[in-house]
Amino acid sequence: MIFYGCHLFTPRQGITKEQEEAIENIVARKTALLERENMVLREDNLALQKENSNLSTTLEKLEQEKRILEEKYAAERELWHRRSEAMEEQMRVIQKEAGGRIQQLTELHQEEKRQLLGEMSKLKDELEKEKLMRLQEKEDLKKQLAELEFKSQKEVESLRQQILEKNALIRDLEEQLKQVSLELQNLRPRDALREGQKAAPTP
Repeated sequence: MIFYGCHLFTPRQGITKEQEEAIENIVARKTALLERENMVLREDNLALQKENSNLSTTLEKLEQEKRILEEKYAAERELWHRRSEAMEEQMRVIQKEAGGRIQQLTELHQEEKRQLLGEMSKLKDELEKEKLMRLQEKEDLKKQLAELEFKSQKEVESLRQQILEKNALIRDLEEQLKQVSLELQNLRPRDALREGQKAAPTP
């Protein structure tokens, strides 16, 4: 007795042992082949899901790094702004207390301010370049993710179609087995009739 899908096959009357074993071997080979193909399809699907998860994680990491850079830039800009205001206040105090040093301190202040502005401009340019690069990387990752999703959908659809085709093949095989069983059953009465005719006495 063998199981195939949801159908139960039992030895049929009129089928020889060799025929029954041949049918069982065909069903067993087909079943093993389909099980191996289904296992490969499941493994491919798991690999695609893992790759998709890795790309999503990378995208989240880049977004987090972008937020950190923006926060750092805002904090440094606020610090430089406070330093500039503090220096201007210091300059006003010095102008009241030491008029003779006003020009010198003014030039010093302007030089430091230019340096600060230069550093701010340089840092801003670097941050802008970094931001653009991160945005480009983000867009590239989004594109790759979209392509991967499209590819995954196509492959899943292909796998689904393959499964449908395999199921159809199984149904065809079951129908063929049923037809063989019916033909063998139909042969039995004919064989019995011939045997009876041979055994009958000749008048």
